[in-house]
Amino acid sequence: MTGECNTNREKAEPQKLETPFGAIDIRIDGESSPYTAKKLPPIEVLCPDVRDRYLIVIRFQPDGLEHNISCVFSPICEYNRSPDSGEFMMCQAFYNDDRIKMDIGAFTDCVFIDDKVQSRVYDDFDVDYLDNGVSYVVLPHTRTNHYEFTIAWIDGVDWDEPDSESLSRDTQVWYAADPTIAC
Repeated sequence: MTGECNTNREKAEPQKLETPFGAIDIRIDGESSPYTAKKLPPIEVLCPDVRDRYLIVIRFQPDGLEHNISCVFSPICEYNRSPDSGEFMMCQAFYNDDRIKMDIGAFTDCVFIDDKVQSRVYDDFDVDYLDNGVSYVVLPHTRTNHYEFTIAWIDGVDWDEPDSESLSRDTQVWYAADPTIAC
């Protein structure tokens, strides 16, 4: 008897990064795109209390049209959000009632043009804040083909009445999600 190949099998859904706020989805022009989330090592000096840190790298070849590459989560809880950007990074902070803060970071003006040459490019693309994440806006003149999102979270952070310990922890997750020091 010969073996048969079942061609009607459903394709397995790619694994998505699970966070305390919901699963991370990478979307290109509104459509989900597969990705790999690389777990990053802790940064003991700047953010020793951060629970988890991840890097997602998306390769996208610009074609002279406008496109949107977003990193969003499917909410599983109520949350507040706030811009949390810094030099060469745009970051969005999310706080939930369990005192967890998650940051999603993206490069702004400092980018990789390709795999061989690292350069700083200004106004090559835009980055937008979203209700549940951040997004790169690929412009008609964009040359960049390498887009990074960093995701980190920590517990013990208060959204509305931070004390000194909460503020310290809040800053730690900001460092952990900074793509300029992600690795």
